[in-house]
Amino acid sequence: MAVFSLVWYFVLSFLGLTVHHENSDANAFVSTRISLATEYPTVGEPLQIDCYVRGPSGVQVTWYKDDQTLNSNNHIKIMSNHTVFIAKAQVEDSGNYKCSAKYGNSQSSSSIYISLDNEYSDGPRRKDHVM
Repeated sequence: MAVFSLVWYFVLSFLGLTVHHENSDANAFVSTRISLATEYPTVGEPLQIDCYVRGPSGVQVTWYKDDQTLNSNNHIKIMSNHTVFIAKAQVEDSGNYKCSAKYGNSQSSSSIYISLDNEYSDGPRRKDHVM
């Protein structure tokens, strides 16, 4: 069927007729990878979580914290490069962060659990998870 469509497209194009075709990106592959840019998450210090998204332009990216949609506000900034940045992290910022990307029929999400302590003790406390 695909070969027939391709041949038909070229025949119509050769005859000078306008050919409308479906957006081939509708089923484009989307992938995500999450990374903690802050080496040791600590209360009162900056916290940065990066989400690397692969896919065509127009991919819809949404951040979640503990299954609730995360939006930019005075405390949390979601940047255009899909990074979550908190200038002064608080204990309440501990939780599961998820970056979800969707384009057409393709969807990907990655998550990371962040545990903030008042000070660094036994090493970084994080758990990366990709779905």
